[in-house]
Order: sequence, then structure tokens, then C-alpha cells
Amino acid sequence: GTTDALAGFATNASAGSFTITNSRNFTRSSAFENNGIVGIGTGSTLTLSGGSGGDGHDGDFSGSGTLILAGTHTFSSGTYNVTGSTSMTGTVTFNPAATLGNLGALSISAGTLTLSSGEALTATTLNLSGGTLGGSDAFTLASGGTATLGNGTLTINTFNVSSGATANLSNTGFAPPFFQPATFNNSGVVNWSGTQGLRTASAATTFNNLSGAQFNIQNAQGWDTCCSGGSVVFNNQAGATLTKSSVGTSTLSSGVVLNNSGTVNVQAGTLRLDGG
Repeated sequence: GTTDALAGFATNASAGSFTITNSRNFTRSSAFENNGIVGIGTGSTLTLSGGSGGDGHDGDFSGSGTLILAGTHTFSSGTYNVTGSTSMTGTVTFNPAATLGNLGALSISAGTLTLSSGEALTATTLNLSGGTLGGSDAFTLASGGTATLGNGTLTINTFNVSSGATANLSNTGFAPPFFQPATFNNSGVVNWSGTQGLRTASAATTFNNLSGAQFNIQNAQGWDTCCSGGSVVFNNQAGATLTKSSVGTSTLSSGVVLNNSGTVNVQAGTLRLDGG
């Protein structure tokens, strides 16, 4: 391992190329702008904690290792294809001119990731423990994948859970996290648990529980639209199942409308539908 091993390396020029191999770890604590090619090999980690600087990254990032992004990073163009893992605690934006191929196992614990590259992103692992996942793109959790949507905020335009995938809404913070994608399409399994509810505060969210999908309520919390005029339409479509298996009362508030063409199964406790 190294400490600020890239201390004097502020810019990787358009003709520049370097690859980290042999399970080595490199850190750049000040701004670093990549206009060339950066590779991160298996077992290796590159930490860029000072942001992108300049006009953002115009070069390529690739490899099967780990990239940790803190500070403010703008991916203006170039290709991002890191198949290992990407960890984010800063403000990271992918602009339309950037090509977003793969973020690997994605972890967001703080800051904001804005996906506006124009591509539909598919991933097998997402851990949203803090911060915000937003942007105009569509994010798809692939079959066999797992997402933990914890205490972070979800504002991305479209979030898709594929058949065979599982998304866990497990909120344990001091207040309900903001859950307000424009459209959430569930073809797999969504488990709502934890010690806090859900809040769609300032957006219109359509939740489509599609045929064959399961939405499982495993807590005694509420889904509300406090306090800025949010709204939710929950479409439990034909062949889909909404199940409440926990003791106590779970509430869909007056701003959450349930349209049921499938099955609603209350195995324990009370499911309160204030929005109809």
C-alpha cells in the first residue's frame, strides 16, 4: 500500500496511460484529471479524493479492481468500465458525452451520484447506505443481483428490479429516507423492512409491481408524502403479490394510492390504506 502515491500527478494527458496491478493501492488526495487511460487491475485500488479538477475527466477508466471517488468528479466524456467495484462518497456526475459501461459493485455512502449519460446501466450489486442516487438515466438491477436501499435517497428517473433480483428497502436512520424515483418497476422481489418508513416528499413516483413480482412488507412503518406535495401511485398488477407478514400496523398514507389487480395478502398485523 501507499500514501498519496500520486502526489505530483495532477493530470493524465490524452496520450497518457497507466495501469495499477499486483494488488497495489494508490491515492491522490488533491485534484486529478484523467484525459488518457487509467486501468485498475484485480485486487488493486485507486482512491481519488480530491475531485477531477479542470473540465472533468475526458479519458477512460477500466479494469476489475476498485475505484474510490471522493470530492467532486465530472465525467465529461470518455468511457467508464470498472467491473470490480466503485465506491462513492463525493459528488459524481456522468454527462451525456460520457459512455458508462459498468460501475461494478456500486456503493454510495455519502454525496450524490448523478447518472445522465444517456445509457441504461445494469448492475448486480448496489449498496445505497447514504447520499443520493439520481439522474435522468435508467438503473437496472440484473437477475440474481441484490440492492440494499438503506438510508440513502433515491431520485433516479427509472429504477428496474429484474426477475430473479432482490431489492431490500431496509431503513434504520433517524428519519425516513426519500424514496422518489419517477418510476420503479419491480419484476423480482422487494422487501420493505427496517425501523423507518419511506417518504416521497417532493416528487411523483409510480411503483409498478409487475406480474410475478413480490412486494413484501416486513415492518410496522408508514409510506408518506410529507411535506412538499409528493405523490405515489402503487400499481399491483395482475399476477403480482403484495404481502404483509409483520405484526403491527403498516400504513400507505393518503398520498399513496394503491391500484390492485393482483393479490394483497395480509398474513399478520394490519395494512392500512389511507390513500385508497
